[in-house]
Amino acid sequence: MSKQIEMPTIENTVHHESQVKEIEPKYAKFGAIGKLFGISRSSVSSYTKEMENDQKYKDYILDISYGLKLVNIDGFERFLKSKNKCWYTE
Repeated sequence: MSKQIEMPTIENTVHHESQVKEIEPKYAKFGAIGKLFGISRSSVSSYTKEMENDQKYKDYILDISYGLKLVNIDGFERFLKSKNKCWYTE
C-alpha cells in the first residue's frame, strides 16, 4: 500500500512568511543553549562531550557538519537534572 502524496494547493501552501506559525524549538546551537540555561558556551561544550560519551544521552546531540552541532533542548535539560547535586556528598 503506497502513501498518497497530497498535491500543493492555495490552501496548503505557504506564500508569505507571515503565514508560518511559531513553533517551540527542539534543537539549538551551543551559544543558544548556554543562554537558555545561564551557563557559558564552554560549559555547554564540556557537557555535550559528556553526553556524547553516555549511551543514555548521545542521541540528543546532532552532529550536522564540521563546526555545527545541535543540542536537543529537552535532552540537555534531562542531562543537567541528572547531574544536579551529584557533586554533593555528605
